[in-house]
Amino acid sequence: MDHNLPSASTAVVLPRWADMNVQLQRWTSHLPPRHVHIVPSLSLGGAERIVVELAKTFSECGIEADIVVMRDAASEHVISAPGIEVHRLGKLSWPERLAYAAGLIKASGLPAYCHLTSEDELRKLWGYEAKTVPVVHNARGGWRQDPMIWNGNPLVPFVVACGDMVAEDIRATGLSTPVRVLRHIVRPPAPMDADQRRNVRAAFGADDKTLLIGMVGRFVTQKRYTRAVRLLAEIHRSGVDARLAIIGAATGDEGERCRKAVVDEASCLRVSNFISIPGPITNAGNLAPAWDVFVNTSVFEGVSISTMEAVAAGIPVVSADVGGQREAVSPEDVLLATDTDERDWADAIIRAAATRPASRRANAQVEREAVASLWPWMLAMGPGAPTRRADACDIVFVTGNMDVGGAQRSLCNLAAEMPSRGIRPVVAVAGPIGVPGFMKAAVAAGVEFIDVSGAKGSKGALRGRVGRILSLVRARSAKTVCLWNLDAKTKLAVAKVLAGGPIRVVDVSPGPMLYKELDAAALTASLLSSSPDAYVASLDVLVSKYMGGGPERGRAQPKEFAVIPNGVPAASEQLPLFEGPRPPPGDPGLAVVTVGRLTGAKRPELLPLVASALERRLPGSTLTVVGGTHGTDRDGAWARMLDRCGGIIPSNLHFVGPDDRTTAFLPRFACFYMVSTDQGCPNASLEAMASELPVVANPDGGTAEQIEDGVNGRLVADCGDDAVYAEDLAEAIVGILTQPSLAREMGRAGRVRAQALFSMDAMATAYIDTLLPH
Repeated sequence: MDHNLPSASTAVVLPRWADMNVQLQRWTSHLPPRHVHIVPSLSLGGAERIVVELAKTFSECGIEADIVVMRDAASEHVISAPGIEVHRLGKLSWPERLAYAAGLIKASGLPAYCHLTSEDELRKLWGYEAKTVPVVHNARGGWRQDPMIWNGNPLVPFVVACGDMVAEDIRATGLSTPVRVLRHIVRPPAPMDADQRRNVRAAFGADDKTLLIGMVGRFVTQKRYTRAVRLLAEIHRSGVDARLAIIGAATGDEGERCRKAVVDEASCLRVSNFISIPGPITNAGNLAPAWDVFVNTSVFEGVSISTMEAVAAGIPVVSADVGGQREAVSPEDVLLATDTDERDWADAIIRAAATRPASRRANAQVEREAVASLWPWMLAMGPGAPTRRADACDIVFVTGNMDVGGAQRSLCNLAAEMPSRGIRPVVAVAGPIGVPGFMKAAVAAGVEFIDVSGAKGSKGALRGRVGRILSLVRARSAKTVCLWNLDAKTKLAVAKVLAGGPIRVVDVSPGPMLYKELDAAALTASLLSSSPDAYVASLDVLVSKYMGGGPERGRAQPKEFAVIPNGVPAASEQLPLFEGPRPPPGDPGLAVVTVGRLTGAKRPELLPLVASALERRLPGSTLTVVGGTHGTDRDGAWARMLDRCGGIIPSNLHFVGPDDRTTAFLPRFACFYMVSTDQGCPNASLEAMASELPVVANPDGGTAEQIEDGVNGRLVADCGDDAVYAEDLAEAIVGILTQPSLAREMGRAGRVRAQALFSMDAMATAYIDTLLPH
């Protein structure tokens, strides 16, 4: 069948895959175990608000949790959500409360998150042998205990900080207990129409022309509200009509003192009529769309939830540059040193309100469910998690898909080799199963492949995918998790949970392109309280597939780095010559073949140029492309290729669609061609070498370590001009095809090189030593 492509809209006919009867078990479990949160009360504070919102998100995700409320408060948040049980202990005596909480923790089988819990309460819970994870919501100035009381305590497996700066402060104390950052993502407030906004502003004495400043938080010394009063007076001296609303509770002696100080300062500065202090308001963040600017004058903060709510509402923020405020604000917001002159503060507030963007991007909310799910998973599988069972699985490989590609082929080759060495890995496939034939040999050897992809397009796709992977790893009690060609977002989340725990985490990357993929997912990394560099630093091992593929200079380094090239089956394991594509009619000694997906990285625009150059230089020569378009590259790859050839495909360029039976058909051709970017250790060229084909390629990535120029093929560098480069490539190919003895010599040399340097035995041995060190 002729598969030439006359136009961009013509579909390539794909052959039926061999071995389509390979069936995968579908893994549906994705929920973490039930877990416990302990909070002193549900009073209207930021930390309590975080617990409430987490509980709501848990419920929406089907995650079960127990919320233990140690005492009652006059004004409280309310938690009412399916799957979330609230245990109110205010009517019990203190010993009864602590005994009840400890019993609940021990019954869960997991540590409990302890929010704002005092040192005395923690010590009493430890007396019951209850494991706890302290959650630090504030910067050093607001700590309720010395972190060193957790140091070396087996009942404190790790500590959670609300932001990076808080975590740095904790580590600076010398604490050796692991510290994990779990950043909260607020829900954006409901949209507020013009009438609602006008009514809210009127309640605070502001009309449409008034500059309305919002502040939210308890009346405590930390918030420095008296300075906000002075800023309001300074703004008035500038001739700007402004109002200040301070929403928050004034509890206890400190609260009453702070509130009185605000009233007295306002009276002294004659701005009492321009300040509103309504007290605590449930869900005060919903009022944020009514503000013109949000101000935070605190002397220390964790990561202020009220600041995050203002950002989510699209309200400009002017804040003291303290604690984790840099993590809460957007780039457009203003951070000022605490000793900045009050005139400068006032000017910053006026400018922020006047220059408010028409369409300010709110906090990203897409992955809120995935972020919330990290809390219980980290208890179950992070630092301090139970050790392996006797029936444990050695390795769980997690791969993005089982589609056409060298990464998938090399993983299946490796998996098939392991059972003969007493290791039966599990391969979790988190995406499409496009080439079941890849898995045939591994399945026959006893390797278990499991589909963890879930329903296509399902809500909470990242959370569900991560949950299925982690629940599988936990169910099999794996010793090592090996992330192999997995998308950046998923592996960021998986590694975030497993870092520092009993499970070894290994990333197999083709090379430095790992950082490109991670950097492209930097926003998701931030929401997951991680970063590309933090991910790499958390890895037990980073594996590159070629010597030049090590970690980029100046970037974070893994704990260990290893180079393991791909392996290719020995000659005795090659498939018989009766399957797969054949060269076009004509002289097979002039038939060139290339194998690979037609993506941008494979330089499809060069194909028609190289084919045309071959026809001019060596009439009768042909170029056969075994591969199809893939995913989002589908239209772009064809468009680039057609653009280079004016929409006309050369008659000697043939497309036969993808085919996984590579070693069966490659020996029918005379030469292998491959030009690609961002290469690791390409499988296609190794298979060509094993099939005694000379290879013409570009010296990118691991290809330069496979091909010895002039010995088993030719390496042709890109000159930067596609037309000239195509001629250079064609010249190298013709130089081989017109010298049959040279072609045979190169082919034999390639086979010897493949067996000596890229054997399956060497690959399997290196991976086993790396994944399961003695």
